Amino acid sequence: MGRVRAPGSRLPPPDRALQKSPLAADTRPMHASSLLGCVLLSLTLAAPAWAGFYECRNNDGRVMFQDRPCAEGMDSKEREEPQRGITRAASDPAPIETGEPPAAPVRPLTTRIEAPVRVPSDQRYVVDDSLLESDEWQEMLAAAREAHQHGTLVRVFLEHATESDLIQASAAKISDPARSQGGGAQRQFPSGTFLLLEHPGGSGETGRASLELGNRRHGVSTIWLPVAPDETIAAGGDIVLGRMALSQMGEIEVRLPAGYRIGSLVVGPLVVGGPFGHEFECNTNGSCRASGLAPGPYKLQFPKIDAERSRFDASVEPGKRLILDFRPGSAKKIMIVERRTAPILPASQD
Repeated sequence: MGRVRAPGSRLPPPDRALQKSPLAADTRPMHASSLLGCVLLSLTLAAPAWAGFYECRNNDGRVMFQDRPCAEGMDSKEREEPQRGITRAASDPAPIETGEPPAAPVRPLTTRIEAPVRVPSDQRYVVDDSLLESDEWQEMLAAAREAHQHGTLVRVFLEHATESDLIQASAAKISDPARSQGGGAQRQFPSGTFLLLEHPGGSGETGRASLELGNRRHGVSTIWLPVAPDETIAAGGDIVLGRMALSQMGEIEVRLPAGYRIGSLVVGPLVVGGPFGHEFECNTNGSCRASGLAPGPYKLQFPKIDAERSRFDASVEPGKRLILDFRPGSAKKIMIVERRTAPILPASQD
């Protein structure tokens, strides 16, 4: 490519222009001492930072770096100065000391699944206070008193529960005992979970507040608890929900025209939607069955059709199958056209 010059200027000879250009490479042979200096510089740059070096300060205040500890190579006066060694940084550095006390570990709300007592066959649930002096109860009471000013602490169990048996609760306000913020009217949790019930004012003149508990193996029960005095965290005890006998279990069967796919059916004793409820998969011919349901009311939802409009109420009778015939409506909406019940055999229950 040709060189361009401004009007009235004169280009230098090619060899002179190359020598004066700051970007031109020096083609002269390199002296042996220069080559050794480049090698040492390369090794210095490639060495890890602070690997085996020590920073020392003498009486004159000058900072010196050496590859030996500061005490070596110094006279007696220089040894009186503070010495500081610089070593290789650890791969897992220690936590920074801030002077503040370490944060307390978060206490688990679910302590265990197994219920502490059995529920008599003639009762739906029991409230037990035999473990209020245990470490689990005392630690959770202390945490609740630090985070809240008022409420009743309870722990809820399902008899013979498994990890998949989730319990639903509904009350004026349900909070995590160890957290000062959050809470709501509904919760879903595994067996053995602590709940803090905040019920300002109770229920009229009775001085009691209601707690609804539901599970597909138990049904729905309403427990009335005394309202704790102001600025008091009361211990309500362990609430154990009884598990319904297998012979009393019922089913819900959903039927739609062949070829209409509804995906899945979600069933909940108190609420469905989002994380709430137990999901049952449906087959490709437009039907699905929710089995192993304790008698009582249920909420139904078809989340893969329309999460908002495909919600229905149903009631299961002991040892009976509830059959619901649906037909498609407009805009993915379905509607019930017939309800009927039929007896079921114990072999078809899970």
